[in-house]
Amino acid sequence: MSSLPADGYWLPNFQISLIIAAILGALLLPVRAILPFMIFQITSVGIWGHWLDVNYYDSPLLSTGMPVAVFDRTIYTLAVQESIIVFIVRYLRMQMEKSLRLQQVTIKQQQAEAAERQQAELALQQLDTMYRRAIDAAGAVPYVLRHNSKYAFAFSFIGEGILSMTGYPASEMTSERWNSQILDAYPRGKLSHLTYEEANRITNEDHSILWECDFHIRTRDGQTRWIADTSVKGFDEQSGGLMSIGIYQDITERKRAEEIREKLIGELEQRNAELERFAYTLSHELKSPLITIKGFLGLSRKDLLDKNVPRLEKDLQRISEGADKMQRLINELLELLSIGRVADPSEKISLRALFEEAVGLLQEQITKQGIAVHLSDDLPLVYADHKRLLEALQNLIENSIHYMGSQPEPQIEIGKRQSGTDTIIYVKDNGIGIEPRFHEKIFGLFEKLSAESEGIGMGLALVKRIIEVHGGRIWVESEGLGKGSLFCFTIPDRPKADN
Repeated sequence: MSSLPADGYWLPNFQISLIIAAILGALLLPVRAILPFMIFQITSVGIWGHWLDVNYYDSPLLSTGMPVAVFDRTIYTLAVQESIIVFIVRYLRMQMEKSLRLQQVTIKQQQAEAAERQQAELALQQLDTMYRRAIDAAGAVPYVLRHNSKYAFAFSFIGEGILSMTGYPASEMTSERWNSQILDAYPRGKLSHLTYEEANRITNEDHSILWECDFHIRTRDGQTRWIADTSVKGFDEQSGGLMSIGIYQDITERKRAEEIREKLIGELEQRNAELERFAYTLSHELKSPLITIKGFLGLSRKDLLDKNVPRLEKDLQRISEGADKMQRLINELLELLSIGRVADPSEKISLRALFEEAVGLLQEQITKQGIAVHLSDDLPLVYADHKRLLEALQNLIENSIHYMGSQPEPQIEIGKRQSGTDTIIYVKDNGIGIEPRFHEKIFGLFEKLSAESEGIGMGLALVKRIIEVHGGRIWVESEGLGKGSLFCFTIPDRPKADN
């Protein structure tokens, strides 16, 4: 039997094999299998060592107890070594698993954060889309600008909608361009009592005050529009300069509606004033024939008792004249009140033909005074109520006849002239003329230049009402007494609904 060194258990190859087995067991085996594996390793080493002692060592050596001592020492040493190795490897494995779990948690957190960030970005995009749609629906254009000086500024951003407002794209909009388009500027809100310069200075100093201003501008194609500017001012943290964030909004239609409303309110106030004056004058005008009738009735009674037939006939004539005046007054008042409510449908009418008809109705008076009437051949076609417009033209011509005065060569000229896009129709006479201070007054109710003239002073009021109901306007031009008069009016050349 061959001999083996007593320290054979300490051979490097043997120890390396044990270490490798321990590491592989610690790495590959589950926790519950590590302890049985260690017991198996120690037991196998002990059995192998005992086999070596019995089969390879000499009896004398074995009887000395040396192999057994070596065996015991080897068992203890290997157990400690393998336990240390297993626990070290196990500790390292636990640290690796912990690190792996931390990495997995970190990856999950990063994934969750990425998902949340993606959701936030999506929500932000949705809000931005909704914001832009809301701004577009409101017809507003957002902007950001930085102020360089009192009137100079630079747009950091401006919405593309500025093109439809001004005719200039956002890329061409500068402070010079914007300022060149402004016709007028009217601060509003808390700034409405200030001028533009004062409002601008105050909001530059106190940023808590909202900047509100309405700009009347001229667009690239020459149209005029109203733009409402609303913004907040503050300092830019990066540049340290003054900046504004706000919106432009096209309020042209609203301004037009306000202008129409103001015009209607003005007309209503004017109508109310006319009604008050009308009621006062009417009561005065009606009293005059009533007093006349009542007075001559008393005289008639006395003449009847005295059997003074000639005087009685004169009294009855005056009573009849008073009744006729009252009847005429009532008829003209009813006529004035009916204008604009009871009317025939508008139709296309030749103004020349209508003037010819009016001159024909007044031919007796024209011939009696020897008036020469000149009627232009190029009078336009208009849309009007034939009956009403004929009444207006007749009143205009009759007014010229009544106020011709003692002119040795009386003339009435009817023609047209152009003023821009407007066609102005005129009735010109060389009569007594009208002083400038009466140019507006003569179109009022019961207004007469001379108390001795015929009529009750409602002719021109009727004319004015008829022309205005048709959508036109009327005025008089005269240099004064003895200079003649020129009555001018406009009348639409298309149906009123299209004006």
